[in-house]
Amino acid sequence: MWASWCPICLAGLAEIDDLSAEQHQNFEIITLVSPSHKGEKATTDFIEWYKGLDYKILLYYWMKKGKSLIVLVYAVILLMYFRY
Repeated sequence: MWASWCPICLAGLAEIDDLSAEQHQNFEIITLVSPSHKGEKATTDFIEWYKGLDYKILLYYWMKKGKSLIVLVYAVILLMYFRY
């Protein structure tokens, strides 16, 4: 999980890009981000910004209800499939 406003996260994206570009890899890189939450870019802005990256992303949305913060039920399960 990372944020487009986080300098440490952004510094690591080049390494993730290199890793995702490797040929014959036996893994899939999937990232998780929450647009419009805690300083993250708005969804449309984030999607435009993200177009240059070559790995999958799961958009994770939050919704305020009263004083609590609940996740719009998106049963987010990350599965890694290894190719042998």
